[in-house]
Amino acid sequence: MPRLVRRLSAVALAAGLLMLTGCGLLGGASPDASPNDKVEKSTIRVGRLALVDAIPLHIAIDKGYFEAEGLKIELSTMGRGSDGVDKLAAGELDVGLTSYPQPLIAHTKGVAKLKVVADAVETTPDLILAVVKENGPITDARQLAGKKIAISSKRGISELVMTDQLTSMGVDPKAVSFISMPITDMPAALGRGDVAAAIIAQPPLEEAKQQGAMKLLDPFTGPTVSFPWSGWFATEQFVRDNPRTVDAFRRALSRGVTNVSDRNVLEQSAVKNLGTKEGTARMMTVPRFPSTTDPVRLQRVADLLAKYGEIPKVDSPQGVRAELDMRSMVLPPLPPALWATTTTGN
Repeated sequence: MPRLVRRLSAVALAAGLLMLTGCGLLGGASPDASPNDKVEKSTIRVGRLALVDAIPLHIAIDKGYFEAEGLKIELSTMGRGSDGVDKLAAGELDVGLTSYPQPLIAHTKGVAKLKVVADAVETTPDLILAVVKENGPITDARQLAGKKIAISSKRGISELVMTDQLTSMGVDPKAVSFISMPITDMPAALGRGDVAAAIIAQPPLEEAKQQGAMKLLDPFTGPTVSFPWSGWFATEQFVRDNPRTVDAFRRALSRGVTNVSDRNVLEQSAVKNLGTKEGTARMMTVPRFPSTTDPVRLQRVADLLAKYGEIPKVDSPQGVRAELDMRSMVLPPLPPALWATTTTGN
């Protein structure tokens, strides 16, 4: 009888363990649950643009920096930065790469409450250009009145800075038609004459120049020189629910940033991960990849958006300022030892 009791007890214990496992109390329930104790969510969905902006991410993936943090990156590619904002709002991405205006507009309008996880790119001369057909009819930016200009996202950063540049030239920006399309489609659209000009970033810019596109204007000069171009964003809820995951992502990405100071590493990653031709990679202009996320620097974007009525503004002795204080969107810095200042040139 005691032997039978022991056998029945063992069976009951095994059944109980199976039930606990099935309910997730032993870590096997939710597909989103992390299989390690480093992070809350071990697989995160990241949206990138096929631009030089994404290279630190790819380097961090290739060198195993995310894996070392207990993270697996499920990567998808977007044609426009605004796609990233839409996918974050819909819960289809955990982290997305996009230029700054769209997420700031969405945040202030309550469409998606967002946080800047990390700064991505600051412009350098000739990084992003307004280009036209070589030997075409447009030779001066003032001639763009009444014409079509290709941009990546409506109300995005290209439209914002071009609006500012045209206004300073005495051209009414409302006289220009901004046409949204993926950056990779712009060279062909320019060649067909579908648009009179296009605002193109690297590396597609270098490819467009090789196909006969000619520089008309560098929009990131004067008041918009060394301007914040793009960043990595997540929703406030994701950051709140997954603080260790977000910090792990930031640490791995920052290690990728330290690697882009080596031009050879940067070019090799562009060829491997962006599909850039080797000759194009050697020729392309590269940005500054900030190693810290400075809300004072990012405030320049918010204030320019406020100047043109895209987000609420307040009057100040310094002129029009955004009601949005970028300190409210930027995460506290990681310990300084984990970041290294990295500036790359041509």
